[in-house]
Parts: sequence; structure tokens; C-alpha cells
Amino acid sequence: MVGTSVKSVGIKTAGRMENKNRVALLSGMALVSALGVMFSVAACGQGRSSSGPAIDAAQKRRVEQLYAEDADAWSRHDIAKIVSLFDPTLVLVAPDGRRTSYAEWRQNLPASLPRERHSQFRITVNTVQEVDNGFVASIELQDTYEIYDPKRSAWIQMAWFSPQEDTWRSDGRGNFKMVLVKFLSSETSPVVIQSGGYSLTEGMIQRALQFAQIQAGADFSPSDTAALRADLIAYFQKEPAKQMEFYKNTVQWLQDAPPGSDGKRDRWGMAVLRDDVWQAFGQNQQAFREWQSYPFGKMVLKYNPVLVNSGGMIITKTHVESMFYSNRLVALAAGIAPPTQAEKDQFIQTLPSQFGSMPKWQQEYLKRADGRLWGFATIYSRYNGARGEMIADIRRNVHSSQDISNEARQVENDCVNANGKYFVRSLVEGATNVITMSMGLEAIERSMRQPGGR
Repeated sequence: MVGTSVKSVGIKTAGRMENKNRVALLSGMALVSALGVMFSVAACGQGRSSSGPAIDAAQKRRVEQLYAEDADAWSRHDIAKIVSLFDPTLVLVAPDGRRTSYAEWRQNLPASLPRERHSQFRITVNTVQEVDNGFVASIELQDTYEIYDPKRSAWIQMAWFSPQEDTWRSDGRGNFKMVLVKFLSSETSPVVIQSGGYSLTEGMIQRALQFAQIQAGADFSPSDTAALRADLIAYFQKEPAKQMEFYKNTVQWLQDAPPGSDGKRDRWGMAVLRDDVWQAFGQNQQAFREWQSYPFGKMVLKYNPVLVNSGGMIITKTHVESMFYSNRLVALAAGIAPPTQAEKDQFIQTLPSQFGSMPKWQQEYLKRADGRLWGFATIYSRYNGARGEMIADIRRNVHSSQDISNEARQVENDCVNANGKYFVRSLVEGATNVITMSMGLEAIERSMRQPGGR
């Protein structure tokens, strides 16, 4: 397939060695139906250059035949056939925007691939849209192969995955050649197990564990991590096609919370995505019932139990923990005793019976409490001007424990809303490059206790 051609110019080889850590696999297909719309909407704007009409079924079959020929050529290392599918004007675009011309690609294309064997390609054509004198195809590529490891004196099975967008042009005589290949992302990882013609890789398992812990809002114990890993392998063997479908969907999900400057995923982004997942489940109760019956769902709920499931909303333990932590930070800044554990326990105990009678705005605040807390914490920790203004406002407005909750919600609003005063202030500071350090919640607590909040 066209994707493999990139190994000769460094794109694929680099991806295999670096492992981009972008993919997760969930054990239950239930989440696919719950989040399908959300994933689809997110994917629609991802690197798409075509807005033309979709082609008909007969034309799509012809496109699929072109890709079948290409995949076969790459599996057999048929260089002549491979080259015949590319136009000399070809440009290859890596996920980071790096561009490679046909001349560079052709110069580095080897006559054979001696360090790889048993190469096998699987290509799925997702959509095809017409453009002038050709079409643009959105595809998913899977390349499984073996690579020799001299340290172990053994052939190691690997898999490479790449969603990409290919532009083809007609030569006017009924032949089509590729003129542009856009790699949207890529991942290379050792294969753990194969089933039904699909490969479960180590990278997919690690992303699955990461996804589960994001949803749980906690790190799993070593024994729980090992148990969930075993479950992922077992369920992949039972229903590989369904698992791979979810794998493709979760690529975009995790990309929405990219790593920050410290190499770790942005905590505000993770919190917002966690809120999105729970509310998607709230809107699809059948999917939630199925998901929570899987070992994956059971593990998440072990760490983050659902407290309320009502009116299309799901409130979990992390939502309540986040709301109370936000209250705590405001209380510390104001120099007032923060809410006690007993108060939080009482709130949790009465929440199921009282949630339905809460004003709608309170319900909405609670279901987004994770993202709201981390919006507050992120702006406080990174922007000097916004932090100083925030501390001054809190100390001016909070005079007793009765003021804490209302002020905390106001501070959150001003941090997460596009027209919020601290959010706007952070944009101004960011534009003038006055971004400071990023603190954890414990560091923010210590800062709140100090005079001036510094």
C-alpha cells in the first residue's frame, strides 16, 4: 500500500521506532454505539481536503480494486507495480507536516526490504469523494510484518497502522495515479495476538489502559492493571472486528488531549474528555448497561463509581470530588476553613435522592465538575495576572463558609467560559508570552494558603 512506501523516506520507519502513543482499545463494543456520533463529528474535520460529492457504489468498487492492487504489490515487494501507481508530481505529507517529493521517495525506494518478511497489508476504504479529474479517498491501512531483532536473534512480529487521505488524478485514458498522500497519524508496535485477520498490539493495550484510567480518574493498582490487560486480550480473541472498530474511533479521542510541555497528557483536556464520555453514556443507557457488564467497565467503576444516573446525566465520584476540591481551593484562598470530609460524605449520601430536585444549572455544573476544576487549576497555575486577579476577587467576595460554593462556581465560570474574565485574561497573557509554571493541585493548595496567593 502507499503507506508503506514511506518507510523508504523515513516516515514509517521513524513511526515504528518512536511509537506515537496515540491509540487505545476498549474491551466492550458498547462504548462504540454510545460515542459513535461524538467520534464521527470529531473525525470529520481531521485533515480532510475534499468537499466534493461521494462517488457511487460502482465507482467505489473500482477504487477498492486499485487499493487491492496496491496492497498486493507492497505485500510482494513488487517495486515496478508500486511505482506505476504514483505520479511524478507526488507529494507525501507526514503527520507533522513534513513533505517528501516523488523524486526523494523514488531515490530512496529500495529494490527489496531485506530486514522485513511476511509483509501483509489490509486496506479499508472509508469514504471516497470526487474532485476535479479524480477523487480523494480516506483509508485505514494496517501492515503486519516481521522484523529481525539481532539482540534476540529472532524475528519479531510487528504491526503498523495509518489512517490517511490519498488524492488520485486521472491521466485522461482511464488510468489513475496518486498525486498526494496525507498521513493523518501512525503507530507501530509489537503484535501481542492475532485473531480473525486482525492484530492486537502492545501499543493498543497500553492506550486502552491509559483510556481506562482517564475515565476512572485514577491510576490502577499493578494487579488490576494486569487483570485488565488479560481481559483485553481475551475479548480481542472473541470479537476482533468489533475491537478494531473501537480502536479506530478512540484514536481521535485520545488525540484531543495531547501531551503538554512535560510530556504528560493535559489534565484539563483529560477531565473534559472524561466528562464527555460519561455524558455520552448518560444519553445512551443501553450502551452504558452493556459497557458496565464488561470487565473494562467494571474496572473503571471500581475506581470511579456512578452516584447518579438520571435524566440523561451521569454523576460519578470524580465529579463530586472535583466540585469539593474546587470549593476547597476557594476556601483556602479566602483564609476560611475548607469543607470537611464529613460534609462531602453527607453530600454523596443524599445526592441520589436530591439530584432530581436540584435546579438545572446546578445539575449542569456538577456533570461538568471535572473539567471545571481543571480549568480553574490550569489558569491559576499558568498565568500570573489571572492568578492575582482571581485571588483578589475570592478574598473580596468570600467572608464565610456560606459564600464558598457560589464563589467557586463563579471562578470556574470565569475560567472555562470563552468570555470569562480569567479566561480572557489568560489569552492576553498567552499572547504576550507571560505563561508561568504549571502546578499540581497540591502545589496550588500550598499557594492558596500563602499571603497574596503566590
